[in-house]
Amino acid sequence: MSSRSETTDIMERIAALHANLLTTILLLVVVLIGWGMILLIRNRPPPRAADALLAITTLLVAANALLGVALLTAGRRPAQLELHLIYGLIAALLLPAAHYYGRDHPPRARLLIMIAACGFLAAILLRALQTGVSFN
Repeated sequence: MSSRSETTDIMERIAALHANLLTTILLLVVVLIGWGMILLIRNRPPPRAADALLAITTLLVAANALLGVALLTAGRRPAQLELHLIYGLIAALLLPAAHYYGRDHPPRARLLIMIAACGFLAAILLRALQTGVSFN
């Protein structure tokens, strides 16, 4: 196998991982939204496990952004590069910003902030998927 075809194969695998990780993140965000809604209805504060899942989701978003940067560095371009980069940047900063903003609020308000941030993140991720569908 030539070095060029090995590199192409690796980039194909990274592109597939980038897309599959986005799907995983979307599923986690849906779980977080559902869990948050249940906690709101039951008038319960968010447990530490919810914070842990938010942290894991944040790390997965960062890892996916790094995969995207690797693809970009290797010359793979999403269909709408500028929009895809903007969505990726927003996605990477959204949950940490919401956590920072909500840290001094009461538990119920923190929960609402995180549900809203997760909903916005889901919309941003869906838009990122639409702008990056066809890598060149």
